[in-house]
Amino acid sequence: MKKINENKFWQKLVSEFYTQDQLNQESYNCLNAFLECPEIIAIQQTKDLDEDECNRRKNKIFELLDVHKQCDKKRKYRAGNNSPGHSQVEQYDEKQEKYISEFMKKCAVYLLLQKMCQDIGGELFRIQNTQVKYDRYGQYRNTDLGVHTPSPVIDLIVGNMKRGELYKRKPIKMDHVFRFKYREDGNLISAFLYLKEKPRYFCSVLYFGRYIFYLKYSVVGMLEEDISFLSYLYIIKYEKNKPEYLEKVNCISDSMISSIERERYIYKDNFLDKWMWERYLFPEKSLGIEEGKFCQNLFTMEYDKNGCIYGYTLGQDLDQKKMISSQNICHIQRGKCSDTGKNAMRWKYPPNYFD
Repeated sequence: MKKINENKFWQKLVSEFYTQDQLNQESYNCLNAFLECPEIIAIQQTKDLDEDECNRRKNKIFELLDVHKQCDKKRKYRAGNNSPGHSQVEQYDEKQEKYISEFMKKCAVYLLLQKMCQDIGGELFRIQNTQVKYDRYGQYRNTDLGVHTPSPVIDLIVGNMKRGELYKRKPIKMDHVFRFKYREDGNLISAFLYLKEKPRYFCSVLYFGRYIFYLKYSVVGMLEEDISFLSYLYIIKYEKNKPEYLEKVNCISDSMISSIERERYIYKDNFLDKWMWERYLFPEKSLGIEEGKFCQNLFTMEYDKNGCIYGYTLGQDLDQKKMISSQNICHIQRGKCSDTGKNAMRWKYPPNYFD
C-alpha cells in the first residue's frame, strides 16, 4: 500500500481545504507557516502514513467540522424564527451574525491544528530540550505564561491578573512558579508551570516568519517529560515588530473546540490606539450552551505624557463601521502602568528577552 510522508499529507489537506473555500488566505498562510516550523518538520518527516490512516484522519476532521456546522445551522434556524415581539434580541443576533460566521470558519483552522498537535507534546519537549541555552524562573500571577503571556494587554483590564516578574535565581519552593527555557538567540522556546513542586503545564513555543505558535499541554506525572493532552493553542501574528492579532483556542476531548478568543490591535503613530477583544463559546450542552455565545468589547487606550498607558475607555463595535466608546476613563490599577510603555517587554515581537 502506498504511503505518504505526514508533513506532505498535512500540506495536501490544507491545500484541499483552501481550494474548497473552507479556509481564507490568512488561515491558509498561517497553517503553512506552522507546517514550516523546524520542530514540526522534524517530527512529521519521520512518519509515513498509509492510505487508510490518511483517510481516517481526514474523515475525522470532516466529521468534527460537520458537528460544528450542524450546531451553527440550528442556531441560524432559531434566530430566523424569532417572533417580532423580541426585536432587540433579533437585532443583536443579526449584528453578530457575520462575526459568528467568521468564527465558525476558524473551526477548520483549529481542527487541523489540533489534530496535528494533540499527540506530539512529548516529541516537542525532547527536540526543544536539546536546544535550550539557559533557563530562568518567574512568578505565576494568574496570567497564561507569566512575563511571557502572549497577550500584551489582557492583564491591564482584567482584575487580579498580573504578569509577575522574573526571579534572579531558582526559588527554593517550586510552587506557582514558571520555569522558562530559552534558545541561544534569547527567544523563549518552552515553559513549565510548577504547582506544589510538580510540573502541571508545558508550553512549547514555535516560530516561523511572522507567526508565533504556543502549544499548551497538561503534565500528568511528576516529571517534565510526563506530557499528556493538548489544552490550549495560541497564535500571534506580528508585523514590523508589533502584534497584529492574537487567537487563543480552548481544546477539549475528542478533538473538539470549546471556545476561540481573539484580540485585534489597531495602531496610531506606532502606539496602540485601540484593541478589540472577541470570544465565541461553541455550543456545549453539558455547559448549558446550546446555541453558542458571542462577546465583544472595544478598548480605546489613554496615554500619559511619558507614553505609558494609564487607562482606557470601553465600548462595543458590533457593525465594524463605527467604534463607540464611553467618555469615562477606566484607570489601570496602580503599579500596572510601569511596564506599559512602547519599549516595555510586553511590546517586543518577536519576544527576544536576551538583552
